[in-house]
Amino acid sequence: MLSKQASPRIVVLKADRLYGDLICRQIKELWRNATVLVFQHGFDALDSIQAEPPDLFVAGVKIDDMDGLEHFEPFIDTTLPILVLTSRKEARTFEMLRGIRYDGIYDGHAEGLENLPAALQQVIQRRLYVSPTMVEHLKRPKNITLDALTEKEGMVLWLIGDSSDDQM
Repeated sequence: MLSKQASPRIVVLKADRLYGDLICRQIKELWRNATVLVFQHGFDALDSIQAEPPDLFVAGVKIDDMDGLEHFEPFIDTTLPILVLTSRKEARTFEMLRGIRYDGIYDGHAEGLENLPAALQQVIQRRLYVSPTMVEHLKRPKNITLDALTEKEGMVLWLIGDSSDDQM
C-alpha cells in the first residue's frame, strides 16, 4: 500500500473533463504528492505516456478521438497498471474489454467516488480490482446449441417456432 506521501505519476484519460478533474481530486487526496495529468483526447494521453511512462493509467472506454478501445492497445504487452472506468454495460463494450489487458475495472455509476481510492490502491499494486456490478458482464456468454437442450426444451422451442400460443 502506497503511503499518503508517495508521489506516483498518474495519467487520467476521460472524455468528460469534469469527471476527469473529480478523479484527479480523489488521487490527490490519496497521494498528496502525486503528479496527475488529465487528458480528454487519447492521442494527447498516449504522447504523454510515451514521453514519460506513468505509474498508473486511468481511462474511460469512450474517447472521442479514438475508435473502440484503441487507447489501450499500446499497453497489451506492458506491465503498466491500467484502471478502466466505465458504467457502460453494453455487450459490445465487454466483448472489446475481453480483448485487452487491464488490471481493474471500476463502475463509477454504481460505486460513485467512495470506492475509487481502494480501486486505485489495488491496481497500482498490480492487484486485480473489479466492481461487483461488472463481474457478470465480464464472463463470456455461453453458446447454447440445440444439442444442449433437453427433450422438453426442444419441444417448447418447436412449439414456439410453430406459432403455437401459450395454452397449446
